Amino acid sequence: MPALPEPQTGKENFYPRWQRRWLPAAALFAGLTASIAAQPSPQLSDRGDGSIQDSRSNLTWLKCPVGQRYAGHLCSGHAQLLGWRRAQQRCALRHDLGFHDWRLPSRDDLLSLLDMGLSAPYYPAEYFGAMNPPVLWNAAAITDERGVHGEAINFLTGARFAMQGPRAFALCVRGGGAAP
Repeated sequence: MPALPEPQTGKENFYPRWQRRWLPAAALFAGLTASIAAQPSPQLSDRGDGSIQDSRSNLTWLKCPVGQRYAGHLCSGHAQLLGWRRAQQRCALRHDLGFHDWRLPSRDDLLSLLDMGLSAPYYPAEYFGAMNPPVLWNAAAITDERGVHGEAINFLTGARFAMQGPRAFALCVRGGGAAP
């Protein structure tokens, strides 16, 4: 798959300038293959156990972002703003639903939730716990003159950008590959 273009310096209302570089939503899909861009919206179903199943990608998402707990069909507590490395660690240490292979989603995993046909936020918010602003880390690393930064996607604008510091939420995922 061709590489996505590098994020460009821009403006996000809730991030200090030195912590973000972004791409507008229209540029987000530049360089993606037609097969990825043409895929249908995720086929999501709430399994009722704190997880969301995507039957198209065979991914299982935790319903609640890191910091919240699933109880009584709701996410309780407060989602935590995390740094990129901490988000990776927190997902890797999860043991929810008897599984030990939770991880921070790849860029493609997270992009599978992005649906610019929705009104903002551009992800199926009815399936996931509250995140405000809905900015989520993915596992991609961006390297520049200042070092290695995590990549996040803002589901209010569709922008992806590199940043430092505890400024995004994390949804944990497991699985992938061909659906049964």
